[in-house]
Amino acid sequence: MSNVKTFGCASCGAQLNLNNVRNGQVACEYCGSINLIERITQNAQILDKQNINSGFELIATKAVLHRRILNILAQEPFAPLDVFENVKIIKEERICLPVFMYSVSATANFMFEQGIEKKRQEPYSTKKGIKYRTVTYTDWMPQTSAVSVTGVYFSPGSKAYSKLFADFSRHLDVSGLIDVEELQFPSDVIMLEFNYPMAASYAEYVDPLVESAMKQRAESALAGRKWRNGQMQGTSARKDEVQRVYYPFYHIIYEYNEQSYDVYVSHDGNHVHYDRTVIDPNRQAKAQQFQDAIASIKTKGIGRWIGLIAGGLALSMIIISLFAVLAESIDNLAIDAIGFVSGMLLFSAAIVFPLIQIIKLKKNSNQLKAAERAKLGRYMKEYTDRRDVFLDKKVALHGIYESVSGDASAFILD
Repeated sequence: MSNVKTFGCASCGAQLNLNNVRNGQVACEYCGSINLIERITQNAQILDKQNINSGFELIATKAVLHRRILNILAQEPFAPLDVFENVKIIKEERICLPVFMYSVSATANFMFEQGIEKKRQEPYSTKKGIKYRTVTYTDWMPQTSAVSVTGVYFSPGSKAYSKLFADFSRHLDVSGLIDVEELQFPSDVIMLEFNYPMAASYAEYVDPLVESAMKQRAESALAGRKWRNGQMQGTSARKDEVQRVYYPFYHIIYEYNEQSYDVYVSHDGNHVHYDRTVIDPNRQAKAQQFQDAIASIKTKGIGRWIGLIAGGLALSMIIISLFAVLAESIDNLAIDAIGFVSGMLLFSAAIVFPLIQIIKLKKNSNQLKAAERAKLGRYMKEYTDRRDVFLDKKVALHGIYESVSGDASAFILD
């Protein structure tokens, strides 16, 4: 099933080759009649009206778009176990967003403090009087460096999908721009018009990028040097050239259990944006129970054995001291030796026996945690096993991309 429209010649009925569309007109390859395609004509008029003469091409295949949806589902650990069998991809839209493209040259001053290590003699007091020692310290000196950047930046020309475009635009390469006359214009594309003032769009989306680029360049130039408190001042940016282009992307809708979910895919199919996906709250709650059980396992009883260690140490010191006093009073070194040996034996017992018990307690709690983690692992593996079986079969998700069944490239997990 596909949602791509086809058009027939108004004269002979033959299917029109939309790759030959120019300004909304296409000649029939069979009878030569000139046909006007309403949506394409409207879009061509919009392009001409808004002075758009180039753009990016929609080049993602069905296999790539299917793979993007599949990856979203496969990477959600709490998806329902039957998600691959019951999800249905119901719609694909192609949307063209008008965009400003700027060639920017910017300069600024980067103010910072540079640290210079110095040495000095510092006095200090001793019983024999004042002495001096060499101390190394950092002397922070204000510095200024000039920074400049040049580059191509994009900002949305329509407020609709502006945040989405800000995400996708980070990956744009101007080498991918194609003249409008050479683009294979989709027949069912939704073309948005400019409604975002260029100055406001530039200030919101380009200014921060330029500022960030200059800061990164300034900090890179200071690599290996000691500095602090850096900040940009006196930024001046010049738009050497401004062009109006369009940026197309895919809007895909899939359903599960009568709920619909939106996914946006970049023009080349390499990047996706979505706010939510299918989650089974019962599976999520069950996994949380295992996590809570693991967190609740504590090593109980350690405090008692630590107290016993402290008490044993104190008692051994008392015994050693008492025998030392007794030996001194009767002038018998043997008594002192007996006291010392007795105290050390008690000292050893007070350390070794409680430590053995503490190790046992720790081992027991670790075993309990390992058992709970194993339960959690087995529970989560139910989903990954179902996922792997689906991937091995290479049968596409239900809906408009079912034709990619058997295409290995449609079932690769990123």
